[in-house]
Amino acid sequence: MTSKNLAVDALIAQLENGDEVDRCYAAQALGSFQDVRALEPLYRHLQDEDLDVCIDSATALGSIRSEDAEQGLIDALFYHSEVDVKQAAINGLSTCGGSRAAATLLQLLERPEDLQLNQTEGWDDWWDLQRQAVKALGENAAAEAAPALASLLDSDEGQDIESETLKALVQIGVAGIAQLSQRVDTAPPRRLRRIATALAQSSSAEAAALLATLRGNTDVHVRAAATDSLALGSDPQRLSTLVGLLNDPSPEVQNSALKGLDKLKPSASDGLDDGLLQQLLDSPDSRVRCAALGMVSQRLVSSPGLADQGFPEDLLDHLQSGLRSNNAEEQRLCCELATNTDQASIRDCLFDLLQDPETAVQVRRQAIQSIGSHGLSDIATLEALWNSSKDVDGALRHVSLQALQALQSQGEAGAARPSESESNLPTPMALLLSALSGTAFEWPEDAQTDADVCTDEVVTRSLDPQQIALVAVDEQGDLVAPAAALSAPTAPTIEQILASVSDAYPAVQDDAAETLNIGSTLESISRSHIEATVGVSQVLSSDSERILGLVDAMPQEFDEFAQVVHTNARSGERMILEKRRKPEEIDADRRILAARVLGDCAQPEVVAALIGCLMDEDASLRREAADSLGRLAASHPELSGLENSLGPIATQLRAGNEEIRMACARTLGALQHKAAIPALLAALDDPDTLVRIQAIRSLTAIALGRGKALSAADHVVLSEVTPDRITRAILDCQADPEIGVRKAVIDALVALRSLDLELLLKLGLEEGGALTPAAGQALKDLAPDVATEKLIAALAGNNNSAIRRLAMQMLQQIHTVRVA
Repeated sequence: MTSKNLAVDALIAQLENGDEVDRCYAAQALGSFQDVRALEPLYRHLQDEDLDVCIDSATALGSIRSEDAEQGLIDALFYHSEVDVKQAAINGLSTCGGSRAAATLLQLLERPEDLQLNQTEGWDDWWDLQRQAVKALGENAAAEAAPALASLLDSDEGQDIESETLKALVQIGVAGIAQLSQRVDTAPPRRLRRIATALAQSSSAEAAALLATLRGNTDVHVRAAATDSLALGSDPQRLSTLVGLLNDPSPEVQNSALKGLDKLKPSASDGLDDGLLQQLLDSPDSRVRCAALGMVSQRLVSSPGLADQGFPEDLLDHLQSGLRSNNAEEQRLCCELATNTDQASIRDCLFDLLQDPETAVQVRRQAIQSIGSHGLSDIATLEALWNSSKDVDGALRHVSLQALQALQSQGEAGAARPSESESNLPTPMALLLSALSGTAFEWPEDAQTDADVCTDEVVTRSLDPQQIALVAVDEQGDLVAPAAALSAPTAPTIEQILASVSDAYPAVQDDAAETLNIGSTLESISRSHIEATVGVSQVLSSDSERILGLVDAMPQEFDEFAQVVHTNARSGERMILEKRRKPEEIDADRRILAARVLGDCAQPEVVAALIGCLMDEDASLRREAADSLGRLAASHPELSGLENSLGPIATQLRAGNEEIRMACARTLGALQHKAAIPALLAALDDPDTLVRIQAIRSLTAIALGRGKALSAADHVVLSEVTPDRITRAILDCQADPEIGVRKAVIDALVALRSLDLELLLKLGLEEGGALTPAAGQALKDLAPDVATEKLIAALAGNNNSAIRRLAMQMLQQIHTVRVA
């Protein structure tokens, strides 16, 4: 007997003998198994003493989809005393589908004589059943139901469910729409509006024809509703129809047509007629012109080769006039289209928009993107992007630096190389490195002749690889100052540095802040970083101090709450300060953005510059630099110089704040260097939950690294770090108080293909069931048959109802049938 059959037998036993909770979960699980052996017990439990068990049994019968299941549902529908069970039976019949189910549901459109129903406080339960039956008939496209639904539509009893009935008729298709067409001439405007709205559910020719009739109605609201539905359909003529509706005398219909044109931009742009396009672009209404420009943009996106053919003169004229428009959206769309042409006149317009402080931010942002996309690294482009990178608006600073990065990438690919006379121009990379360093960039008086554009300061902030390697810890685990490192007679290797990282992780950073001696630049930076982590140097407002004083005075049992309030108060103060941008704060933010952008520049000098930022006073810059190094390692693992980041990253993983530690743990995983294992093992004791989770993920990534996986004879830095050390260290996290960490343990076991059956069962059956889905999936992947036996034993021999429920959920997950 297969493990699945054993699971079905165990679930049937729970359905027969368990308490009401057991019976509910057993019924749900049996429905997902779709095993016909469950039909008879499920049918009997349609009359269970517990109402929820009856409902779950009806739902399970619908999932099994057999004739016997249908008969059981029909019996429950007509003869069960509870309306909730009847509704579950309707849902089950809808799931089964077919002519027999449809014939049964049709009987509910008018009250069946043999239908047993109760009335509660004046409410007739049949109304709910009728509404549900109408929806089910529509969802199953039961053509035989069209006449009965139409009759219900005409009756007084059907007025309360008119919208549901109309939708069902449209879903049925030809037969249902024919019934609606017969009533168009006599229906009141309210019904015609609802018919028009319902027709959006269909893309058939019959629906399109009926919508065309409704668009000619004399009632403006009917025409507007038909116009709304037209844009949602698939009528091949809907674009020209919507353009024609722009001439409708009613503003409501015109607005509906405009909204429809905007919705059609992605789908209708490919087949856009040039004559129709010109008609839209020449419109005096800026909203119409915007819709047309959006369609042109979509057409160029879907057919990039069209841009290579050159822009028609008429379109260039529209671009120039649109760039000078008073409508910000039209300007933005024209800027977007300008990425496809390098006409000098268009570029001049882009520069004008960029330099005008009155231009809307979204327009300037798009202008920057267009300028950067042209691939021209001339002096005008570089200077414009450099100036905009110092804008007070953070979004403009970011997109300007991104544009410089795009120019650098295109230059490396051989696009738009400067002429020989321009060979001494500053490069986009030089500007990016200058932004990263925070130094002023001195533009040459004569850009054509000056050979040295960048100052030495831009380049020399990057440290020598040996110096970088020494920014780590000494044998006692203390920070090593740069001066002391440079005076060392020999430079230790990366492996030697990381070997000194002990398994002891500092539990409280403020203790380190009290004992750290200020004797070097690096120590000062580390101290300020530690103080930022614990908030010892942050000056709070009087309001925050007052609130925190009240919280601190609360009884001890509220300590956890008080800690949350302290953290949120300090975070809120920092957020407020970030909004008060002074010039120096703008420069600091630009450095952070430059570090982020440089994460997409795979150049050795970028790696060196980012490593240098790992010692900066700005904690946000250190975090961003660590993240960018991780992205470079993930996308270009063989990039020269990345190995030099191991020491500084390991240092920040120990001494940085929680955000930096998180970024460093992630980066060490991306580097996939075995020398990072000791630092990550120590980070498993980090006080921050997210850091511990990331440490587990990074250790797993290193163990699975391409070409760097640990072998049985491989020792990493220290002899005690053997290949199974990673797995054992991850398993030791099973008792972590945080659910997220224990979930990461499960994910790691699956990735490492390391089966610990008892642990997975223990975590899956934990009280609350937070880890049940993850553990169930892990057992399904690693050992479904053995896990089934263990879970069946847990069902039979456990007096805890909660454990039995979780065991049934895991059995369901292991053996569930996935319906396409």
